[in-house]
Amino acid sequence: MICFGDPDFNSSLPLSEIKGQFGGKNQMVEETWEQFQDFTRIGKEEIVKIKELYSNSLIYEDKEASVENLMKVESSQILHFSTHGKFLNNNRIKNPMLKAGLVFTGANNKNSLRGIATALKLSALDLKDTELVVLSACESGLGEIQNSEGVIGLPKAFLVAGARNVIMSLWSVSTQQTAKLMEHFYVNLKQGQNYKTALRNAKLKMIEMHPYYWSSFIMHGIQN
Repeated sequence: MICFGDPDFNSSLPLSEIKGQFGGKNQMVEETWEQFQDFTRIGKEEIVKIKELYSNSLIYEDKEASVENLMKVESSQILHFSTHGKFLNNNRIKNPMLKAGLVFTGANNKNSLRGIATALKLSALDLKDTELVVLSACESGLGEIQNSEGVIGLPKAFLVAGARNVIMSLWSVSTQQTAKLMEHFYVNLKQGQNYKTALRNAKLKMIEMHPYYWSSFIMHGIQN
């Protein structure tokens, strides 16, 4: 497993990373994303549990949870993200792959948008050997519906990159309760359950809670 979590959104990025991410013809996209450069840091609970369950996992956290490090990683069986996700409901942005993104270290840096990875950028990852991408983030399953392509957003980006399955959320989620759901999910995987069954049983563990806390997460792709 490779995991990116608990990014330091307020960190200053190295000079090598301070460049425009979206290109000169996407000023509208840049201005829209800049409106959201006030991301609050999330808890470390998920990262702690993953370390306990998968001692040989590769963890990128704090300042190391950067877009630059993500684009360098090799394909792993599971790629997990514990961060913020965002979908821009802006009809003036023509490319739907620029409306969805994940947030990484340096995302609040007013001199750069390199702490934000759009779906378009994420689609360039090499995930041909990745069985599962877990998007433990708000709104990570939202996108724009196109008749011939379905829903265009973060899940589409990771499937294009080669991943076989994506777990995503359909609305803003609770950080604390999501950490519990993910703990149940990974414990189930360690017990030999397949991805679909592990997610279902994780939800059943929390079924006495309000559905808001557990029903947001769904799985899409080629299930094992």
